[in-house]
Amino acid sequence: QGAGYPSADAQGGLSYRSTESVKALGKALDKRYDIERIDPERRVVYLHGVAEDAKLPESVRSLPGVPARVTLPVACANLVPVPN
Repeated sequence: QGAGYPSADAQGGLSYRSTESVKALGKALDKRYDIERIDPERRVVYLHGVAEDAKLPESVRSLPGVPARVTLPVACANLVPVPN
């Protein structure tokens, strides 16, 4: 926990909800990735990372110079537009 990140409960469950401005998100995506249209039906969210003290098998690998605990994918979700 920390830096605004949610934490799992004792059973490992996590519920996270965030509301973002579509306009601001679109500008950020365009600036960073040259994506002009958000198109949420074609997007997903990946969560990466585990606790620093997590015991990982030696088979878990990462990018050069980046600890595996940082890049390990732990969850994925589709983006679903909601009506105003």
